[in-house]
Amino acid sequence: MNAGTSGLASRQNVSGLEAAADVHVNRWLAGEVNVGAYYKTLQIISVGTFGFHDFMILGGPRLNIHKAFAHVLAGMDHLAGSTNFYAVNGATKDNSLAAAVGGGVQWNITRQLALRTSGDYVMSRFEGLMQNNFRVTLGLVFQAGTINNRGE
Repeated sequence: MNAGTSGLASRQNVSGLEAAADVHVNRWLAGEVNVGAYYKTLQIISVGTFGFHDFMILGGPRLNIHKAFAHVLAGMDHLAGSTNFYAVNGATKDNSLAAAVGGGVQWNITRQLALRTSGDYVMSRFEGLMQNNFRVTLGLVFQAGTINNRGE
């Protein structure tokens, strides 16, 4: 994820994990739940560190068009941060509403396994400060059930 900091620092590239589950109503419409966890620790010169953890749970509709999909998701973002400067520690955490808009492409490898890439704009607002984040994912998909719209 490329995370915005509301101008408090430069944008940060953040590593993390993402998982999603979707239930298909038919071949082109599904409901999706998306969970993400992102982590970053910054070394500030040689005097300390700043670390943050960003956890999201989002849900909403997903539109499937052959191998491509688009989704609009809304939910909660939990941001936790900690600092250690000159051996003085501090920590804070906050929850916010969040939304994601994006989509991707999924290619079947076998009937139950696929490769997916996706990109999203993710917005959240903490203490009145807007975060404009972008995330790109690449991963494996395990498919179960009877509707398989990815091999068309």
